Amino acid sequence: MDGGGWTRRTGRRADLVPAVTSFTSQQAGSCIARRFALASGGRARDALGVIVFTVKVHPGTDPQTLLSDEIKKETMAQVMTPQEAEAVGFSGFGEDPNLCLIAVADRDARWIEKALERSPAVYGYQPHKVD
Repeated sequence: MDGGGWTRRTGRRADLVPAVTSFTSQQAGSCIARRFALASGGRARDALGVIVFTVKVHPGTDPQTLLSDEIKKETMAQVMTPQEAEAVGFSGFGEDPNLCLIAVADRDARWIEKALERSPAVYGYQPHKVD
């Protein structure tokens, strides 16, 4: 999970998938971090770091089905479309209908990464640390 390029489910870099040009946003990151902290009973200043995965899915895939309900509940992961991500301040991913974003506390990032690697609907993914 180096964040340097897209990772296919096989663990290789996927050169066919374009990289996100401008991703992190402190306003969006702090908004998501506040949600994680408040949902876990903490204060916003106690929030852990946030990892946002940009996920390229095969055409016709519903992004909400990438993670099981159990994983979403346990990790408080937020699955977003590019339009929903732009509403909270992220930008730079264009209008790709086969792209979704998953925000999760960095302590649970490996869990999400394993789920993405197992999913046949995932073409590739790229993790981003949000400051």
